[in-house]
Amino acid sequence: SMHHQPHEMPNGNFLALTASARTIDNYYTSETDPQAPRKRQSVVGDCVVEFTPEGRIVWSWDAFDHLDVWRFGYRLMEVFWHTRGFPNHLDWTHGNGVSYDPSDDSVIVSLRHQDAVIKIDRATRQIKWILGDHKGWNETLSKKLLTPVGAMRWPYHGHNPRVTEEGTMVMYDNGIIRAIPYDPQVPPAGSFARGVEYAIDAARMEVRQVWSSEALPGEQAVVSWAMGDAHRLPLTGNMLVIDSLCLPAREQLNPRVKLSDLTWHEWLREEWHPSDFPFWVRVRELKHTEAHETVWEIHLDHELELITWEGFSGTRVPSLYPEGMVES
Repeated sequence: SMHHQPHEMPNGNFLALTASARTIDNYYTSETDPQAPRKRQSVVGDCVVEFTPEGRIVWSWDAFDHLDVWRFGYRLMEVFWHTRGFPNHLDWTHGNGVSYDPSDDSVIVSLRHQDAVIKIDRATRQIKWILGDHKGWNETLSKKLLTPVGAMRWPYHGHNPRVTEEGTMVMYDNGIIRAIPYDPQVPPAGSFARGVEYAIDAARMEVRQVWSSEALPGEQAVVSWAMGDAHRLPLTGNMLVIDSLCLPAREQLNPRVKLSDLTWHEWLREEWHPSDFPFWVRVRELKHTEAHETVWEIHLDHELELITWEGFSGTRVPSLYPEGMVES
């Protein structure tokens, strides 16, 4: 299974994510009950692969070989892989973005279900740093954690990390759940998404949040269940933020349920889950300032809520037409 991206590298090869499955004895059966009985489980992790345009794999990195399988995040029990060739498999890492950093020949990967972004030395395959919540890492991996400097918020269930020309890292932070098991989950009504930019000092192993599209007072806050993207545009320095799978942008979702009533428990049919409602997409170009003034904005939705919109990613291009073609 090849999924998420692929990302073209300067050498003409491609980076992508693929599934890696293992069977683990005495593994978890609950995300919320630490006393729940254990059993033998089939588990999917992620493998980063570099391959040539002809399809020959020339480099790989398997999460099972470098991370702690006993550290897990919320949504481990998600059914994502059940319909993708791995029936009854748990979703341990759920990689959802990978990119190449030419400044130090490294690979950056986002692991949604670890609530972490990890930088990997391409030559040695060793982890250089981990950006994310500090809870649950073993002694070896704890030494790779970046220390936050100043006011900042960890990303949770984020997507698509990229290195800017200034050397910072921009990513989309869905911001859902905002906890590591077995801490209490933040409900959907408090899980707001954003584009975010971090400055990372690898020598000091420190991270500082330098920009965020965190909502201003008003109606700009969105709850984005999954997907999404953020870029720093090279010519203007503006930020392009794609909010995908957004919940309906009003308090009253239907005559019987409000946003504050939603939970993350998709298996409890007496409760309302975000996926029970039609999603919409918001694309914005924002000034790279503290006030993040909106330069351009569009919403993809349906006025009668008969269609669900999804927008995994996005980019800005000069034209939809090839050079030299006359628009008609």
